[in-house]
Amino acid sequence: MKWFSRFPKQLFWALLPAVFGILLTISPFGIMVEESLGLQSLFLMRGHRTPPSELSILSIDKASLDELNITGKVRDWPRTLYSEIIRQLNKQGAKLIVFTLALDVSRNEQNEQALADTMALADNVILPRYIKQIIITGSGKKNSVSTETIAQDSEQLDPQLQDSGEIIIVNSVDPPLPVLEESALASAVFPIPKDTEKVTRLWTFKQEISEPSTLPVVVFHYWALKNSYPAFLDLISGLDSSLAASLPLDAHDFHDKRNIHEFIDNLRWFFIQSPQLWDRARDLIESNQSWDIKTKQSLNSWINLYSERSTVYVNHYGPSATIPRWPLFNLLKQRSGAPFKDSVVFVGISENLFLEQGYGVPTVFSTPTARISIAEIAATATANLMADELVKPLSIIEQIALVLGWGVLIGMTAYSLSIPRAVLALLGLSVLYIIVANFLFDSTIWIPLVVPLLIMVPMALLISFGCRYRRNQKAQQAIHEAFSRYIPPNIVDKLANQTQFQDFREEGQDVYAVCLSTDAGQYTRLGEMIEPGQLAKLMNDYYEIMFEPVQRYNGFISDIVGDAMLALWTGAKTDRSLTANACQAVLTINNAVNQFNDMQKYSLPTRFGMHAGQIRLGNIGSSSRFEYRPVGDCVNTSNRIERLNKLLATHLLLTEDVVPDLDICYTRYVGSFLLEGKTNPLNIHELVGQTEQINEVQVEMFKLFDQAMTTYSKGDLQTAQQIFDIILQHMPDDGPSRFYYQRCSIYLADPANMENWSSTVSM
Repeated sequence: MKWFSRFPKQLFWALLPAVFGILLTISPFGIMVEESLGLQSLFLMRGHRTPPSELSILSIDKASLDELNITGKVRDWPRTLYSEIIRQLNKQGAKLIVFTLALDVSRNEQNEQALADTMALADNVILPRYIKQIIITGSGKKNSVSTETIAQDSEQLDPQLQDSGEIIIVNSVDPPLPVLEESALASAVFPIPKDTEKVTRLWTFKQEISEPSTLPVVVFHYWALKNSYPAFLDLISGLDSSLAASLPLDAHDFHDKRNIHEFIDNLRWFFIQSPQLWDRARDLIESNQSWDIKTKQSLNSWINLYSERSTVYVNHYGPSATIPRWPLFNLLKQRSGAPFKDSVVFVGISENLFLEQGYGVPTVFSTPTARISIAEIAATATANLMADELVKPLSIIEQIALVLGWGVLIGMTAYSLSIPRAVLALLGLSVLYIIVANFLFDSTIWIPLVVPLLIMVPMALLISFGCRYRRNQKAQQAIHEAFSRYIPPNIVDKLANQTQFQDFREEGQDVYAVCLSTDAGQYTRLGEMIEPGQLAKLMNDYYEIMFEPVQRYNGFISDIVGDAMLALWTGAKTDRSLTANACQAVLTINNAVNQFNDMQKYSLPTRFGMHAGQIRLGNIGSSSRFEYRPVGDCVNTSNRIERLNKLLATHLLLTEDVVPDLDICYTRYVGSFLLEGKTNPLNIHELVGQTEQINEVQVEMFKLFDQAMTTYSKGDLQTAQQIFDIILQHMPDDGPSRFYYQRCSIYLADPANMENWSSTVSM
């Protein structure tokens, strides 16, 4: 257990959502949620997509049947109708004609023979095989379930009923009429999984039946044979010359022999037996410079079919009629020009023809009144194969890696930041994750969405809340133990249990005071550079020279925090002697600090801020533990004035109330400032030095500065800038002159800024 005790707590808590997310992602529940909610969300975010132009749909709708005066069930429709469809489509130059209507019941042998002759002559017709579900009950009674369309898969039945032992379900394949199947180019089943509310997957191979290749796979192969067979032969030759030698040299052989299922089965078995060939095949496709993009897409899709996987995720293009479709009546009456030239045409029933019977299938883009027809689903799957656009989920290893990385990222973020910042950070990361997921999905790559965002993110926040609560409890316990060393434990308990301190009386007095706030520059940097003991000695020496002048000029030290000091000069009422003493003390401290810095390896340049006003001076705290300190706006203001030195590149700033007589100290007015948190601006002065120490050149420059400030306050920024420029030529290090020179430049650069100009500087 020693290794566990050394394991970083932060990483440990961050790993919890990652591990939970991995287990959930690979579980059946996680897969179901991602498929039913995550995948559909990605489709909706992506929106509609343009399908390949090589496909179209011939739709048998109600209007066309009414025009042709055709009634009754699909199986009763005249076979002459199918013959005319084939003739007209071939007249327009269709490449392949794919029927999604069952032709397994004989009606008129003469018409059926005529239809067979038409198919044989066309040599481009593919027919569906029909799956019937034979239900055998416990009593031995048999019932068959059928529909007017291509058969549905047995997964649509209640799983509890299937597992109860009361029934046995057997899939039976009914091919087209023999005379028609012999004349057709090929036939294949097209079962649709029904284990989800909306169609997301399709079968490519139905292993339970002979000739398991489904309709989209067969159609794709004939299309690919017409377009890419020479390239496919070259690819197979690069993989296995003996296999290539066994394949026909001409794609037309598949028309003569009608052996497309055998061809698919043999190649699939070959690739499954040698899995390393997939990587080699992809490398050959990628490296070949003579094949265009469409050929490479076709070849990639071709070899991807020969995997052990028997279902694929269909990439829906949009709602009904996203794939171009044409009414049957337009074709037969030749009203549509030639929209089917060089096209793979799927012939099927419109989804709205038998809407009351629930015909068609639901997809993410469908509505209760506009489902997707079987023909369009088959066309969509075929189009996916043609363009290599099937939705590609990550492999298990890739999903684990993604969820692990995401879990650690959000876990570390939630654990490290405060609660508000963690919420904002995780919200931002979630938005970024959605953007990346949508970008990848646009390239047909599907990454998990629901588990990482809706489960792992809240879990990371809950873990963070729990850890923070636990840390706060420990911190409160530590504070209680620490304060008990300074305050009696019973007082600590009383303080901890009170929400207000009404039982602890304060005592003090309201006085007039001059407040001095100081701050040492480079203190933080020194804390990183030297040892704490060395820093403590340096600060002790520093405060030694700071405290003495304060005490010499009748002030006292109220507080020190790190490198900051607060000193006070107090009286019952306004007294100019207080400001004189304070200013002399500040100048003395400044000189002492400069000498101190000259003798030290590490310097502490100090800034001073002074303000005068009424304060409350007394005991702050409880009756058993308090500090003697000032409270009031004067204290806060002096601290803000000290920070103003950074902006003006000065060291000694004070308000107008603290300006002493010129006989003692020399000051100059540096502007009106509305300090942070204040509602009224303050006139700020710089304490330049002892009056006798100011030379004539400085006096002239300061008078010129006063002139520039007067000009600036009147709004004549151009003239003021010129004067500030003159001052900087003589005193290039003068911070206030440089500040106002740059401020004039900003407003003069854009006249529109003058609308917001004010002589008062807002902080």
